[in-house]
Amino acid sequence: MSFPAELINKRVPLNFMGERLFFDLSHALFSSYKIDDGSRLLLKTLAQHGNLPERRSFLDVGSGVGTLGLALKKARPEAELSICDRDALAVEMSLHNAGINRIAVTGAETALMHCLKNRPSDLVVSNVPAKAGTPVHQAFVSGLTGLLNPGGIAALVVVSPLEEAFRRFAAAAGFEILYEEKTANHLVLHLSPADPEQKSEDRHEELGAAFRRRGDFEMAGEKYTLETVYGLPEFDTPAYGTQTAASIAEKRASGRVLFVNPGQGHLPVCLARKASYNSAVVAGRDLLQLKVTARNLELNSPELPVEVLPAPFPEGTGAMTGSFDSICMALETIPGVSPDFGMPELGKTLKPKGELLVHGKSSEIHLFLKTLKGFELRGNKKYRGFRAVHLRKTDQG
Repeated sequence: MSFPAELINKRVPLNFMGERLFFDLSHALFSSYKIDDGSRLLLKTLAQHGNLPERRSFLDVGSGVGTLGLALKKARPEAELSICDRDALAVEMSLHNAGINRIAVTGAETALMHCLKNRPSDLVVSNVPAKAGTPVHQAFVSGLTGLLNPGGIAALVVVSPLEEAFRRFAAAAGFEILYEEKTANHLVLHLSPADPEQKSEDRHEELGAAFRRRGDFEMAGEKYTLETVYGLPEFDTPAYGTQTAASIAEKRASGRVLFVNPGQGHLPVCLARKASYNSAVVAGRDLLQLKVTARNLELNSPELPVEVLPAPFPEGTGAMTGSFDSICMALETIPGVSPDFGMPELGKTLKPKGELLVHGKSSEIHLFLKTLKGFELRGNKKYRGFRAVHLRKTDQG
């Protein structure tokens, strides 16, 4: 599948160690107008202090559009490059940019930062996402030793408010700071294990360090228990849009259901308790959403078969035509992109007369309905700036 042109905002150049690269950027991903200053700073320090001629393998964690890993690979074409990100769209964008620059990527994976499998590399790089949460950050740093070959280093850039925390995490994990550079907005750390024989903790849990709390909730007359995670909203209460969708959902819904962008899992869990689903698929670009939702469905409806399906685009569910009896979707809008992006293909996965429940901000749902074709409106509710609509696929859908 080629990368959708609708998601590309602009193409920008980057010069690194005598090589010129080009990167397509997207409003759907971090730094949509330029190569961000943190990545530029990290690359500069690696060119000067990273001993790149000695590095035979690179791992880019949280790759985004691929800036760090692809720049390093372009400068050292004989080295192997692996990339990973919890966002399936970011992985796809990194591969897209690899194609633009004719760069071979050895491995690409949608994975959570704290649950990476051991894949020893000579250089691990990361522009660390600031909002991942303190426990995730700490687990990531402590797990870096399991990602390094003997003599390997990790090179990280973090925003200034995280500076002291990452120094503590590095010290606690037994790292020596080989080099550091600080600007007003960023800190770069080059880290080496003080004890080359030290092993990182085994981190193969589904939620692991991302786990935040377990709590009891009530929505649309249903009581349920949820395990919530860092890095996602709705950890203490369902959002207004979620509540609105739950209030108009059909209790008689049954069959196979697709949940797109399920968040912490409030709506899938609530609807699974209200309805009689035979099986569920949780899909979307954010693997953390999918993992926590699957966990919460298992917790509340252990008899319900659940499939987790990371998909970079709405239509990338991997489903055949007519696979689902209903689809429940939190509308994700991207600046400059039609609000019904991917819906023609996604709609084909619904059976005839299939049900579609969509929720989001009122203004965005309004635009979504203006462009959507092949569905009839069956239910509609607004609440505090949010809106949920219940639609049915028509014969022409």
